[in-house]
Amino acid sequence: GVAAPLVARSVAHSSPRLDTLRTRSPRGGPSLVPSPLRSRWPRPRPPGLATPAAAPDEAPADALLDGVEASEFDADKFVAALKKREVELGLPYEVKLSMEGELECVFWVNENGLKNWSSLRDAKCVLYDTKHGTNKYKLKLGCWTIVDHNGDTQIIAFSLVPPGEPKEAFIWAFAQFKKHLGAPTVIFTDGDPGMHSAIALIFGDGTVHLFCLYHIYTNLFKHMSKLFGADRTAWHAFVNRFWRIAKLSDSGTRANFATEWAELTTLALASTCCDQKTRQLAFEWLRALGTRALRWAARWTWEHLTLDVHSTQRAEAIHSALCNIISASDKLAKLLEKLSEFESNRVTRKFIAAHRRVLVQDATCVSIVVRDQLAKILVPEALARVQKQAALAPLYKVERISEEGVDDNEVPVSQRFFRVTYIRPQAAGSASAAAGSAGAAAGSAPLAGGVGEVDGA
Repeated sequence: GVAAPLVARSVAHSSPRLDTLRTRSPRGGPSLVPSPLRSRWPRPRPPGLATPAAAPDEAPADALLDGVEASEFDADKFVAALKKREVELGLPYEVKLSMEGELECVFWVNENGLKNWSSLRDAKCVLYDTKHGTNKYKLKLGCWTIVDHNGDTQIIAFSLVPPGEPKEAFIWAFAQFKKHLGAPTVIFTDGDPGMHSAIALIFGDGTVHLFCLYHIYTNLFKHMSKLFGADRTAWHAFVNRFWRIAKLSDSGTRANFATEWAELTTLALASTCCDQKTRQLAFEWLRALGTRALRWAARWTWEHLTLDVHSTQRAEAIHSALCNIISASDKLAKLLEKLSEFESNRVTRKFIAAHRRVLVQDATCVSIVVRDQLAKILVPEALARVQKQAALAPLYKVERISEEGVDDNEVPVSQRFFRVTYIRPQAAGSASAAAGSAGAAAGSAPLAGGVGEVDGA
């Protein structure tokens, strides 16, 4: 009889293939045999590639793969792992394939992503940023991050897009985000034109798109620093003027923005350290940046609830932490495994930190009854701050200073005097303990109106 063909590893491509496997025919010639569908998505067949009929003594293609380890097919194993997460944890995912059957884009919700996203209620501010060097196929990993009610950074979803970051890939990724999580109220990105077009198309006017100030300054340095050459004094004056314009949060100054931006442009015009073409490109970029001020200048952006977010710094921090565990040689299945482990470790660390906060709160002077009542009206982060302030209160000693022959009750509160002494905690037996106790009195002073602060020993 004819020997059954031996199934080898998938063909090496710039991106993983799901539709074909390389086999070797009994006569030694390589041939492409379509693999069975391993997921719920249809995979288009390349033009001209027909399905060969199986020889009488040959096993069908489906049967040939029964004994093959899933690890031999990275993309299939990756999709299988996503499917398992969907079945066991209810975490949705989507995959987009190219016309050649190659895995092109992926979107999946992170562990605890649905819960963290729903906890934001109406104020849903999300940060999106991509990073290269996370897998062997050079697909860019995108992180969707938020700030939760504790002020902590949470990853709610991931995406993989082609290295060129085409607009169509972002349109698809944002569409999947809206499908499974809904549209955010505010989204921060690095200002990529493809992202900007995709956000306007998918989320519409209901989502405010703001630009990351860090990336804006990075591009400012890239385009404008050439104009000043070695004149660092003029360059620093230009940068300081830019930051004053960017950080001014008074909405009443919006009408003055055009004048302020013209003054900034005048500073750049005074420089003559580069050729005409470079100057032209720089001023075109600066002019375009001024027209988008509504997306980065604080006098406009501060009218939106962003939870003190003004850049994609939190997403960048997540990428920086991921660099310690993932590499450019990782396969997709391994990447997913490492990301799941990373999230699990983050949750564990936050649980331990929260438990330690509870222990500290129980030791403060705020009673359990008062704390429970405060917990009903304050978010955990605000409650923790109140508890911390209460823990510091016993370190201050306040004494009323009375004047002889004057009835204290007749003196207005604003004219009363108090002595406030801060007693800095000292380690027992320390060399400075004696000096500290002696300096406490020296560090005390009367304060008028009951307001003030005195540094003690």
